[in-house]
Amino acid sequence: MKIGVIGYSKFNGHPYSLSAIINGTNRKNYNICPYKYIKKYLRNYKKNLSPAKITHIWCKNISISKRISKFAKIDNVCKDFNEMAPEIDAVMILINEEKAKHKIFSYFKRFNIPIFIDKPLCTSKKYLNKYKKDKSKFFSISSFYFSKDRAEFEKIINKNNRFKIICKIGKGWKYYGIHILDFIRNTLPNLNDVN
Repeated sequence: MKIGVIGYSKFNGHPYSLSAIINGTNRKNYNICPYKYIKKYLRNYKKNLSPAKITHIWCKNISISKRISKFAKIDNVCKDFNEMAPEIDAVMILINEEKAKHKIFSYFKRFNIPIFIDKPLCTSKKYLNKYKKDKSKFFSISSFYFSKDRAEFEKIINKNNRFKIICKIGKGWKYYGIHILDFIRNTLPNLNDVN
């Protein structure tokens, strides 16, 4: 499966991390990634998504595309995101900006390929209504849903009647609050009182 990666937003390291999780990393270019936590958890990561490969990348800033491609062994750096459409089997839209995200989604859905949209899917009712009506193959979720840590939280919660969870968001509620909301909705679905 050939996958295209779209975009980069300030503080959002997912183009680096998701590309490296799928493709592996080029160790001699390891320090190209500006995110120390991404580099830390990738050090012990063993690539196991062999049928999938990130083959194309596009970012607004081509120099960032080139950096990510060197870090995560991506062969094709595109000057425009539409260049990759006929070459890929799926696409990951990894940007924060809502209007641009929906514009890119609207372009790729015409190709009837699976589309992963980075969290959050949207931050307004206007765009939420557009996605609700759409029948395309798209998916958006916080990766915490699939984390082993989530299973550990569930065990702790199921053993205790009383507990306190304190959550912090590093770079702003609008784009990163989804991690907490996803955790609450999927891990604590039976709670009546969540502050």
